[in-house]
Amino acid sequence: MRSVSRPVPPRHPPCDLRGKEQRVTLSVLPTHTPAAPRGGAAPLAEGPRPLPYWLSGGLALLLVVASAAGLFIPGLYRDSPDWVAQTQATDLVSR
Repeated sequence: MRSVSRPVPPRHPPCDLRGKEQRVTLSVLPTHTPAAPRGGAAPLAEGPRPLPYWLSGGLALLLVVASAAGLFIPGLYRDSPDWVAQTQATDLVSR
């Protein structure tokens, strides 16, 4: 089998900038407001929160209650002292 090499066309057409003034502006601050994301979705408006926000808030509340129970209710964990210390440290970190 013989391989044939073909010239690869450029991705962009060549651009002739000779003799034309180029102006470049560098700025740390944004110079324009970002447009809406593709697909026509608009930024979230203030108002009632959708269901996932409420569900994740409820889960966060349950996490706080469970970790507080593990820290402040003696005898909740019935394991060896090393495992109890480890689970209480996990409760302290996740709180």
